[in-house]
Amino acid sequence: MKTLEKYGIPIADCRGQSYDNAANMSGRYNGAQQHANSVNPLCLYSPCACHSLNLCGTNSTVCCPEAVTFCSMVQTIYNLFSCSPQRWDISLSHVGLSLHGLSCTRWTDRIRPFAAHLPGIKKALEDLLLLNLTPKTTIEVNGAIKYVSSFTCIVMSALWSKVLAPIKQRNQVIHAREAMIDAEVPNLRSLIKELKELHSQWPMILNESKLVAKSLNILAEFPKNRKSRRDVKEVGDEADEIESRGASALKHDVFHTIVDSLISGLTTCFDAANRIYQTFSFLGST
Repeated sequence: MKTLEKYGIPIADCRGQSYDNAANMSGRYNGAQQHANSVNPLCLYSPCACHSLNLCGTNSTVCCPEAVTFCSMVQTIYNLFSCSPQRWDISLSHVGLSLHGLSCTRWTDRIRPFAAHLPGIKKALEDLLLLNLTPKTTIEVNGAIKYVSSFTCIVMSALWSKVLAPIKQRNQVIHAREAMIDAEVPNLRSLIKELKELHSQWPMILNESKLVAKSLNILAEFPKNRKSRRDVKEVGDEADEIESRGASALKHDVFHTIVDSLISGLTTCFDAANRIYQTFSFLGST
């Protein structure tokens, strides 16, 4: 608050404040937002819409172990190809476009190329093994090949593709120069509604993943928990039970967790924007 006074801006005259979502700025208990409101309750806080979308996406990538593993593999594969021009040329020859490392901005554009080009990425990784690699790098490449050849990776790729498409669309609209809060609010509302509707699309996502796995000659196997031995007669029943339990775990512990994390973050952003919109929307009415 002293900074505002330093530049001749009385805090009592402020009617709005907007920052990114860093805790020291937007924190409701000890951030700049709270300190300004304690001096002047009329100084309304509005979070940066585009940064909020990116932050919600970033938070969702660490909401469960499977999401962390998937995003870590995206970064690992990018590191493997980007460390030399020769490796980068190999990735371009098989994938046809540049892969991206992860960051807190434009995260949708960094995951989608990976999710959409798994076959090319696998071939490019296999070509890396023909190079003169260090033992450590060879282990990393083999681990990456094993992961992109797993059914879990295919499911996670399909999941993220479904989630990222509507988010990227709204981000582009909000990024437009002429977009204001009257465009932000309905776009966030429709995005939250679309993400909620994703809950019912899990069977479709799972079936699509099985078709992709079949086309790539990858078994549609779910991670197995270590269990005690059973009689040979029960092997068939056990396989069905493992598949059902694995699909259920992916649905509830991964798919719903990621989608709910996004919805929760976007709802907070929407509530802040909608509060301002409802207060001042009459100014735009004719």
